[in-house]
Amino acid sequence: MIVIDSTPDTLSNYLDLAYLKWLISQPDTPQWVTADEVEKVMNDYVQNLKEECDPKIIESNRRELLALMESKHLFVLKDASKLISNLSETLMN
Repeated sequence: MIVIDSTPDTLSNYLDLAYLKWLISQPDTPQWVTADEVEKVMNDYVQNLKEECDPKIIESNRRELLALMESKHLFVLKDASKLISNLSETLMN
């Protein structure tokens, strides 16, 4: 059993959670955590991004997003474009 006891602190960690959510939906994969738990933590992270006011952190997140556009996580996630779009909208507003 995996316990998610905090929100991610990087966009990469956020994509790790998206990958975990996808992975546990696959047949014959142990249910380390529920999809609802993963979804809640992912939503909390996006909410934290929306509330971030420090320009240095915002710019750092934008650079990280650009670097992650070809992440291995995105190759298996059918909703990758939705995830990236959501992060982009959050970071650009």
